[in-house]
Amino acid sequence: LELAVSLHLRHPRRLPAPALRQMCRERAEKVLRVGSLLDHDLVAANFGALEQREASDLLVAAMGQKDLQAETRAPRALLVRLGLELGALWGNASLRADMMRAERHARWNQYFVVLGIPCEASRFSEAGYLLSLLPAVVRAARGDLGFALHFGRDSEVPQQEILVQWIESHLVLPSTESRSSQGLHMWLENEESYRLAVPPALERLSPEAVEELLLQRILPLVSPYDYRRIEFVLESARAHPKAARWREALRILEKYSRKVAPSQAELREITSWSAQLQQQQQCSRSAASLHVQKAQEMAMRRLPWHQVALREDPLTDLRAELCDLQSLKHLLLLCGPLGISCDDMYVAFLRESYRKAPACGGDVADPHSSIDSYSDSDGARLSRSHAFDSVLSEIRDYRKAADVALWLEERLPLSLEKLVIARRRLELALHLAQSGGEQDSSLQSAVPELRHRVALLESQWAVAKAGLGIFGSLLAEQGVRALVECLYFYLPAMLTVGDPCGQAWGSLGHGAEDPALVRSVKKLGTEGLHDLVDDVCLRAGVSPKQLRQQLVEQWLTDPFWTPSWGLKVEAFALAGRPPQHGSQAGDQRQKAQAARDSASSQLFAQDGRSFPRSSPQLPLSLGTRATGQMFVQEPAIAESLDRVVFVAQPRHPGNAPGVLKEAREDIRTRCIHLLRVAFGKEKQVAYDAKCRALAVLFRLAPPHEIARAYRNPVEELQEIWKLYFYMDAFQQLGAPQDFKRFYQCSKDGLARALWRSHHADPRMVQVIAALCLDFGICDGRFWASILQRLRDLPLHGFLRDVLVALHERLALKLPHDEELVSTLAQLLRAPGLLAWLPTLPYLLRRSPFVAAFDVVGMARQLLASMAESLTPTQLVQLVAATFGETAALELQGGASKKNSEWQSIFGMLAVEIAMCDPSITRMSDFISEDIAGKHPDLILAAVPLCPPGEPRTALFEGILRHRLAASARVRLPGALFLEFLKHAVTSLNIEELLEVSLESSEFDSAKRLLTLFSEAHGMPSADEMVAEAAAGLPLLKSHGHHRDEEQAAAYLRDILGDLYSARSGKALRSFASWLSSAGG
Repeated sequence: LELAVSLHLRHPRRLPAPALRQMCRERAEKVLRVGSLLDHDLVAANFGALEQREASDLLVAAMGQKDLQAETRAPRALLVRLGLELGALWGNASLRADMMRAERHARWNQYFVVLGIPCEASRFSEAGYLLSLLPAVVRAARGDLGFALHFGRDSEVPQQEILVQWIESHLVLPSTESRSSQGLHMWLENEESYRLAVPPALERLSPEAVEELLLQRILPLVSPYDYRRIEFVLESARAHPKAARWREALRILEKYSRKVAPSQAELREITSWSAQLQQQQQCSRSAASLHVQKAQEMAMRRLPWHQVALREDPLTDLRAELCDLQSLKHLLLLCGPLGISCDDMYVAFLRESYRKAPACGGDVADPHSSIDSYSDSDGARLSRSHAFDSVLSEIRDYRKAADVALWLEERLPLSLEKLVIARRRLELALHLAQSGGEQDSSLQSAVPELRHRVALLESQWAVAKAGLGIFGSLLAEQGVRALVECLYFYLPAMLTVGDPCGQAWGSLGHGAEDPALVRSVKKLGTEGLHDLVDDVCLRAGVSPKQLRQQLVEQWLTDPFWTPSWGLKVEAFALAGRPPQHGSQAGDQRQKAQAARDSASSQLFAQDGRSFPRSSPQLPLSLGTRATGQMFVQEPAIAESLDRVVFVAQPRHPGNAPGVLKEAREDIRTRCIHLLRVAFGKEKQVAYDAKCRALAVLFRLAPPHEIARAYRNPVEELQEIWKLYFYMDAFQQLGAPQDFKRFYQCSKDGLARALWRSHHADPRMVQVIAALCLDFGICDGRFWASILQRLRDLPLHGFLRDVLVALHERLALKLPHDEELVSTLAQLLRAPGLLAWLPTLPYLLRRSPFVAAFDVVGMARQLLASMAESLTPTQLVQLVAATFGETAALELQGGASKKNSEWQSIFGMLAVEIAMCDPSITRMSDFISEDIAGKHPDLILAAVPLCPPGEPRTALFEGILRHRLAASARVRLPGALFLEFLKHAVTSLNIEELLEVSLESSEFDSAKRLLTLFSEAHGMPSADEMVAEAAAGLPLLKSHGHHRDEEQAAAYLRDILGDLYSARSGKALRSFASWLSSAGG
């Protein structure tokens, strides 16, 4: 080829030029394809015959066929070097520049392969492609700024852009390596590498560029929870006017530990930040996911700095953290750096505390529930009410404090917090009114209203705290008087011992009371209720003394009076309760009515025996007129009297010297007030109200206090009370009397005159009988007529009470009258008066005419009726007639005694009646024939009722005859059993007692029995006799008559022999062994 070229140059006309150029072109293309064996000289010789442009195109085309893959990388480099040489040879700057660019592309392609940066070498020449690889190059060059700048120079990227990317890469993207995958030292070095890598880059930029880059471009992309990077950015841009305040806020946030988990909106912002980061920094999806995970972990402990420091209203993101006083105190430090008003922070705390308060049902929070507490900086626990009060006191803008206090008060339920806020609101109003001048005259006029509001809330809270929340609405709607009336109307019955707690709600027809209300009332107690009324009244400026006196007068005048707004309380109390079935409610009302009816005439038990309730020496008031019963007090009247006694209780002990007279409520003040009511004018106070006033007086005060207030003997007042009672009775019966004439007239003559004109009127007959009792009219025949008339009406219950009172007061003063004795005998034997049975023994014991009665016949009649086979229905009827409807209902419901026990009770009643017979002989015959002979099951129960002597001896014989000795040991008291033992020993009948003691291995009892037997009959110790019997030695039988000790010894040998031969032989041997081991 060289030769051909030389020839051509020497002899140009010998070879055509086109043919030569074509030949050289073809030869050059072949040479360029040889790869690593390329001959530069040969290529240059071939290119010498070509035009420069054609040669350049040929070289470029050859290079285009060699991509930047590994296997073609060396031939391409040879071509590039050839192009550089040709460009220098030809002086072609353009070719040389293209070759140099190709060389740089090849070199960076090799770097990218080594660094693992994905790229497309064919696109290196595209505009902006290499610039798009800049973030990856910067990340790959971690710590080597020169490498990044070298890439910039080779890729013709401006240096400032390289620096910006460098700084962004180090500050925006944290390390994606987990701490667990590296050692602690390596992890910290990677995490903090930006502190060494970024400052050299910043030094190459102007201060203005640094500030713009860091604060406007980089800071928004830094994680808002990466306080270290944010601090570095702010420190690097310290020249900015806000940088110092931002750094101070950052230091405050670094010391704060987050209290509330991030909201969903905040978590969405983290996701959005990650997406933006992935798009701008071209990080992988896995790296972006790791950034999100790290940010979410830090968000559980830190607040987002960007939202707190850069937003116009930082409180938007801080509000959720204002959950306790400790957080508030720490976050208040942000007010200065961020330009937040402290008052706004306090207001936000109060509003947020309300929003986070536990939901309260209804209008009243439970005063006994645990109150949310807040921790102050010293760790002390402050209730939420104290927290509200302390925060409100810190607000310097009184109007703002008043506005937020009003906002809270309107929304909070009745609670201690609401009360504290209302008090603080009143103080704020006073401050504003005093400092505002004339323009705040409206505030000055609102202060009294606020005082009233605070007093109302204090009273409502006191009522709710006592567990009486159902009365709270009355206080707000009707006032203090309505509240006090309802409290004293409903609650005293619940404080009565043994009260079923349903009487106060009885008017509703529901037999159910609120158990929680009852427990609250019981816990409050009598003094607590009075104290509550005092507090409520004094707060409202009402005198509790005057209000109580007015209520006392109201209920004394009209015992049926009910507060008109009480229905609202009852409806509230029953709200939410399931209605009772009609029959169930009816049964409960029937039981309650039966209990009240029986309470007026029921017997009470004392020491195991039944006695009638003594008739009161002084009447209370007249009872139900519609039923014909003049002296059966209506339950409503009794409840009203109990209520008045409760309200009128003294509030101050003694004479209360330290209490003003206007407020004094000692016992003397109460007595004087009741006496004024009792001695009021008849036109103003009726006689029944006077009677009730005196009844309350005598229940409330002891006699000496009454005498001290009355300044006259108490007996005189009792006499006046009695006169008032009959004045009311005559007025109710349409026969009004003049008080003075009634006081001075002869009661005997008045009673006879009324009898002649009104003996057909059942109610007048009752009044006449009571008149004769109370004024001691001792006319036997007149009494016989009255008793017969009461029996014929019939008024059995009243008749029984009259008989009891007659025997208590006048029986011993009445002269003997055959007609009276006959009438009493007929009444006591009347078969229709079963309800009198428990009263009968008491009447017989006190009657001076008992010798004329067939007492034993009455007892036998009762036993005969008991001996009949009573059906369950008949037994229930008998129990109802004798012991009242309550006992019958219990028996019918299965909650009472068994039928046999009720029959035993009637049998004991028959024995008690028989023991009232003055004849010992008749008593003994009754015991022997009727009890011991026909009803052995009643013997043991009858022993304590029988007097010593023949009747009790007959019962002892019955015990021995029916072999009840074992039961006697258990059921008889110790003294009576000892008496029975002596009788058994004396009558030589101890076999059953001895056998029972041996069979039960009670050897001490057997020893005492034998010792008692030996001492009673003058015998020596029976131990040898027991030993002989236990050994099976023959014992002589007794024959004929012996002396007492011989007869007793023979009897003892006989029973010991019988015991040995019977099934008790083993027990007898054990007893003999026990005697020998015990030393005889």
